[in-house]
Amino acid sequence: MTSLYHLSLAENLIEDFKEVVKIGKLKNIFSFNFSGNPCCDSVGNAKIEMLVNLDYFEKLNDEDVTAEDLAERANTINEREEAKRVAEEEARA
Repeated sequence: MTSLYHLSLAENLIEDFKEVVKIGKLKNIFSFNFSGNPCCDSVGNAKIEMLVNLDYFEKLNDEDVTAEDLAERANTINEREEAKRVAEEEARA
């Protein structure tokens, strides 16, 4: 059986980043290119944002996922969790 390992949706005018994240259902994809879409401009660092949502890629937008990328992913997740915790505490006060 043939499997899809690389998917390119580059330059497809995808505006909503949530639509890109839906590829998470395709667990066998290790390389994904979504560069050149308007949604990349709306999320800051699109590569890290994708890793925050789906962490199994080896390549994103034709760039290797590095240890530094994974560390930045972890930092981003921690910062968001802390901000959520603080907001919840403030809402209770």
